[in-house]
Amino acid sequence: MTVEEAVKERLARLITLNSPEPIARRVLALGENPDPTPDEILSLAEDDPAIACMLLRVANSPLHAQRRICTSARQALRELTERAALSIILESIDPINRQAVRLQGLGELIWLHSQLCAAASRSVGRALGHERPDELFLAGLLQNVGILALLKAERERYVPLLARSETFESLIGNEQTELGITHLEVGIWLAREWRLPPFIISSMKSHDAGQPADDVGQANRSRLASVALGRVIADWCVELAATRNAQDKALSGAFTHINTLLRRVQVLANRFGVDLSTVMSCLPEITAQTEKLQSETLGQAWTAQQRRTFHRQRRFILRLRHFHKQRTLERMSAQSTYLQARNQMLEETVKRDAMTGLYSRAYFGEVLDRESSLVKKHGATFSLALIDLDGFKEINDNYGHPLGDRFLQAVAKVLQTHTRDTDVLARFGGDEFVLLLPGTDADDATQLCDRLLKAVECCLIKHHSGRQLATSASIGLVTPAHIDVATTPDNLLMAADAALYAAKHRGGGCVEIYQGASMEACI
Repeated sequence: MTVEEAVKERLARLITLNSPEPIARRVLALGENPDPTPDEILSLAEDDPAIACMLLRVANSPLHAQRRICTSARQALRELTERAALSIILESIDPINRQAVRLQGLGELIWLHSQLCAAASRSVGRALGHERPDELFLAGLLQNVGILALLKAERERYVPLLARSETFESLIGNEQTELGITHLEVGIWLAREWRLPPFIISSMKSHDAGQPADDVGQANRSRLASVALGRVIADWCVELAATRNAQDKALSGAFTHINTLLRRVQVLANRFGVDLSTVMSCLPEITAQTEKLQSETLGQAWTAQQRRTFHRQRRFILRLRHFHKQRTLERMSAQSTYLQARNQMLEETVKRDAMTGLYSRAYFGEVLDRESSLVKKHGATFSLALIDLDGFKEINDNYGHPLGDRFLQAVAKVLQTHTRDTDVLARFGGDEFVLLLPGTDADDATQLCDRLLKAVECCLIKHHSGRQLATSASIGLVTPAHIDVATTPDNLLMAADAALYAAKHRGGGCVEIYQGASMEACI
């Protein structure tokens, strides 16, 4: 196994990257908030490459089944939601142990360099007129992913290597000599493994090659230039800060770094075909952030006790968030059960006729549609009976509508009592009822209708005068087999109505089966 293969084997086992201690403190503080805002979480991802990587890795994971690749931390946050993103950050945050990893030289400035590279890439991109500066910021922030990965996977060899590298250019040379692979190559490999946005990989490749690929279009060429120039400017700011921090460095050393890096800016601007003066106009804004970011990036290293306290607090916060999540799910489940019950009640109300409690005409129409479709598909059969009370108008006229309503309710109960559970009985309107008899031919339906007629005749309503009121009913019966034309719900109802009219014509109190178009002609 070569040195490069051995390094990649260890890199493949990486789950998380290290974060600076100030970021870990902010994560704990935010973790106690049950409803963090998107901007609060986004600020963590914009300040820490490890958090940004983790959010993108989860959002772009095949398990997440995302249809498109998230190209910025903001997109990843939208996909994951604030609560889920914060839980992911809490679970994965891994603060660097600077008591064990004694960072010196460039090693102390890695996170500062990442933040400056992100800020510089966005500033240059905006100056060059790009509409998606967030993607440039993310690409700049993740340029040092390879360094963070090597710092964790190859700590014993990589920490001394960082300490004796005075510049990022010399760091690349030392990596190639001692590890057989550079942090840019590691970053490209890791970005592919973790499904990071393709533009991030392209920006790392461009920096590794020193120029964009030949097949890169002009628009992408300009975007890649923003990140490449942002990195060079970040190099300049960090190496200048390192020079100022070193007690044994003369002032001339600082000017040497400045002149060298300014030449690199000019070379890159020419190579990528962008305006040098536009790039140079961004320098004051970026350099002004260096001192502020440096004070925020790394403070005093945590003691062993502080690290233990951090892990205890994180476990406690994760338990609290889990408890909060369970309570939220229980409330949502209870609310869902209530809404389902209410919806079921409302649906049942819509299905029912308010006066009689039978099914409504609208619902009956849906059932008749389904049964008619079964006839066409499978040759099933059914019978349809239209029931009308004889002389009901006289009851309403002579005794009033309240008594008429009571009579209708009594008849509805009688009809329900004498029909089967599989039958569908509905109020059709006024004093008319309609009955669907699934799987029932004309002979069996006729027998059932005869029983219904006798039951209706026995239905009595007592008037306050002491008089017993009763009436009879007429029934029009039809099956799909009786219709010559296409079996549709409207045709069936028209045929049943024609048969009912014939029953009325015979004097009422009887069942009449539809006999074809000749019966309709008599209406």
